[in-house]
Amino acid sequence: MPEKLRKEEHGVLPNVSLMILLKNHSSLAEKALTQHLSQLPGNLTVTASQDGAFMVQWGPNTFVIMQVNHAIPDETFQIALQTSYGLQNGEQLVAEHQAHLILSPLNSNEDMGPAIATAFDLMRLSHSVAQMENTLGFFWTSSETLHDQALFDHSVSGLEQVMQMQAKKQEGAQSALPATYWVGLRLLSNNRGATLGAMTQGLNAFLGYEIEIKPTNWPAKVLAERIYGTITYLFTNGPILQAGQTLGVSKIEQFRISFEPATDRRSALLVLTLERVDG
Repeated sequence: MPEKLRKEEHGVLPNVSLMILLKNHSSLAEKALTQHLSQLPGNLTVTASQDGAFMVQWGPNTFVIMQVNHAIPDETFQIALQTSYGLQNGEQLVAEHQAHLILSPLNSNEDMGPAIATAFDLMRLSHSVAQMENTLGFFWTSSETLHDQALFDHSVSGLEQVMQMQAKKQEGAQSALPATYWVGLRLLSNNRGATLGAMTQGLNAFLGYEIEIKPTNWPAKVLAERIYGTITYLFTNGPILQAGQTLGVSKIEQFRISFEPATDRRSALLVLTLERVDG
């Protein structure tokens, strides 16, 4: 029977977190935060701690909001400035920010569905909190992806579209999820750049593994389309792919699926190797 990467093999999924880049020091206060967040749906409570942090209980999740009144080190954004999808003004955001907020869930998830729901609420909560501050950008830490205000607004609008489609029981809701924000893409060159592969960063928080496409002759744009297409497929159907299976690409090409276990240095990998279709 083909090997399958099961939940018990990766255990609890890693938590996600988000940093909001601020132009000046944060001035959040418990009463104002409670009043502002009351616009979000459902029951929500805010509790302040002595160290200036806030605990937000919202539905099944508890989030912590930490105020850090200094800038994030520049080297944190090295990858984000090169790979963040659609980002045009990243250097300016990094240079201008003087403080930041860190928002993170305290509860852990074991399955994809609750992990997506938690990420969903983390973005909605962050979007609301950011309206109270002089906000410059949003950094999703597990993917090392940076958004400016306009890009983040667009991603949150996509989440609202997902909610509307799910409420109407329409298919294809997962295609509107902000996959390019939650999951980063790293290109892997081989043969002195003659061939390119790709690997995700941050998918582990949802599925317990990353995806690697072994080097091909495809250009970077096609690699990105294939890897994000696979992510959408998995977000729609769950982690159902098994070692030894194939995933169709075209009439003459397919991916052969294999798995590599986690090591001390990286997550488990779902590996896609391109091959020609027999016949």
